[in-house]
Parts: sequence; C-alpha cells; structure tokens
Amino acid sequence: RHGFGISRWLLFIVVDMAFGCGFCFGESKGRFLLASALAVFILGCLSSRPRHFGTIVIVPEQLDQQHPRQDPKLIGSGGDAVSIGSLEGEGAGVDEVDGTPRVAKTFDLSVIPQCELAKGSGVLGKKRKYRAVMLVLASVNDPKAHPKSLYNGFKKAWDVVRLQEASIKVFFVYGTTGIFLKDLGDTGDSEHNLVYPKLRDSYPVYVDKVVCAMKHIDDNYDYDFFIKSNLSTFWDLKALLRHLKELANKAVYEGDGPLPPWLEPSKRYYVSGVDTIMNRYMVTALVKEADKVRNFTREMRKTRKLEDQAIGMFMHVELGAPLKKSMGIQFVDFHRKDEKGLAELIQVAKGSNKTHYRVKSTSREKRAEIDLWVTHRLLREYYGFNGTIG
Repeated sequence: RHGFGISRWLLFIVVDMAFGCGFCFGESKGRFLLASALAVFILGCLSSRPRHFGTIVIVPEQLDQQHPRQDPKLIGSGGDAVSIGSLEGEGAGVDEVDGTPRVAKTFDLSVIPQCELAKGSGVLGKKRKYRAVMLVLASVNDPKAHPKSLYNGFKKAWDVVRLQEASIKVFFVYGTTGIFLKDLGDTGDSEHNLVYPKLRDSYPVYVDKVVCAMKHIDDNYDYDFFIKSNLSTFWDLKALLRHLKELANKAVYEGDGPLPPWLEPSKRYYVSGVDTIMNRYMVTALVKEADKVRNFTREMRKTRKLEDQAIGMFMHVELGAPLKKSMGIQFVDFHRKDEKGLAELIQVAKGSNKTHYRVKSTSREKRAEIDLWVTHRLLREYYGFNGTIG
C-alpha cells in the first residue's frame, strides 16, 4: 500500500514534468519523460505487492503463552505485539481481510533443529504399550539456584503424579538453560527426562524442542494418545483415562480454546498448550512431515511465535483436524489460602468430570505460595500425598 502511494505521487510529478518539458523542450523529450513516469509507477506497484511467506503470520500471546488473553487493540502497535514469519513459499501468508493464516504449498527444507539428546537423558527402558504419553514443558529454571521456587514445587508434584498410572508415561523436555541431569533431583531414572543441549531453552516455549521430543517418543514408544502439558497443570489421571475412551481413533486435536479468542470462531486455528490432546495418528503425521515443521522453527524463534500456535498450524490448518474444545479443564485462581473454597471447587470439578486443573493465581506477590498450596491440596485429595513440595 505504501509503495502504491509513493508511486502514484511520483507519477503525478513526472507526468507534470513531462508535459512541462514537452512544452519547453519539444515533444520527443516529453514523450521520454512520460514513459519514464509510467515505468516508475509500474515498478512501484510491483514492489508494493504483499510478499507471501511459507509459514504463517501469527500474533504471539503475552508471556503467559499457556492461557492467552491478549488485547486485540495491541495488534499493530509495534514491539512484540505483532510479528511476521518469513519463510518463503508460494501461496502462504495472511488473509488481508480477517488476518487468518494461510499455509504455503512449498517449503525451504534447509532448517533442521538439533535433536540430539544429552548423554544420559532419554535412556530407553523396556518397550511396552501405553494408553497415553504426556510431554511436560519443564523449562525454564535452575532448581539449585531456586530450591523453593514455584518451578521446583511443581516439578516435585509431577514426580508424584507420573508414578500413579502404569498405562500413562510422563516425559519432561528441556533445552539448554544450565540445567543438567544431576540438577534435576532424580534418582537415577533418566528415561523420562529429554534434554536437548543444542536447543536454546526459553519462555515462552518454541516449537523445535517439542518436535524433537515428539519424534523421540514416536520412534521409541507404543501409545494411543499424546498429551502436551506444562508444570502448572494438575491432572486427575483416572479421569483422563476415562475421557480418552470417548475420543476418536483419528484426527484428535483437543485443548482449551479454540484460540486466539479475538478472532471469530471459524477463524481460530489452535488450542492451548496447557492441555493439548492428540492421538498417535496425528503425532506420527507430524513427525513424518517434520521437515515442514522444521522449516519455520527458525522463524518461530526469531519472531517469537509459540509452540501451540505452530502445532495448530500443522494439525488444524495443514492436516484439517477439527478443533475440539476441552471440557475437562478447571481454572484455579485463589488469592489466599481458602480451604473451604478449594474443597468446594474440587467437589464441583469431580461432579462435572473435570480431568485437570490449571493452577495459576493472578496474585503476583503470592503466586508461588498460593499455587503450591493449591497443588499440595490436589495431591492429597487425588493421590493421598502427605509429603511436602515446597
């Protein structure tokens, strides 16, 4: 649009000069300048055509990627509010009317993430069939530097949860943040820790390490469903197993959403990363097409696109899986330790067959204290845990 405007004004100026020169210096020079003006106008219009890119154009969420609630008024205001991907491909880009993403037909296959596991992580145990595998995005913190941190408490809670159901296998995925296996507080069982030292860890989380972990799991384990979650989501595994019986065999893509919330429902294209459920068919399809996903990992990092958006682009836009809203999530936002209020909330959640809780207090000053208190009570209620987590 800007190029067209500039070219239009140049055209007016040079045409005016052409007629003036034709009057002053003769008709031949006037015709030459008129032709020059037309050339400038055409080149300006060509340069102003929107470039189409081979992945997507996505507005990233606020730093809490897992529960996005960004104000649409921020879009286009500069800074981190709007970002544009830049992998070239024919036919991709963004719809100029409603801003929804389009997927390219061709991809540059030169970008490959480094999926090499750290020595001692991802050690394969005895292969067996699992009803579900869960991938927990466990970055970014150093438990030694923050022994009483929210991160460390959530991780201890997950170490309790992951041992409760033999038919569910839990993995934690890390990039390189100064976290080493000896710092993770494990007791020699490193099969469930997937550490990728060549992938820069970050928060928000980007898609490359998720794809690497998915490939490792799909190559080495037999399972029916894949669940992507985060440390602050607490799962009732028995309720989850009951819910999985209700899901289809193909094209399962379920989670909180659909997102982003500021688009009309028909234009939304991904679900939250706190509770994404896919069946193996979808994961295997992504791994087989991993080159396509790998192509935009570089741009996802550069422009701060998030992993749940990228997965949605593949699952929903590329593969056509319908977006299924999770009915099993229970949001927990306490500002104080209200035993009665939490007990009532748990009973309501159980009565409505909730499978998981999103534990996140909006009280910034007391979030660590309140959220770990909530998580401890959930551990006690669902798994009879009486120890400490923080």
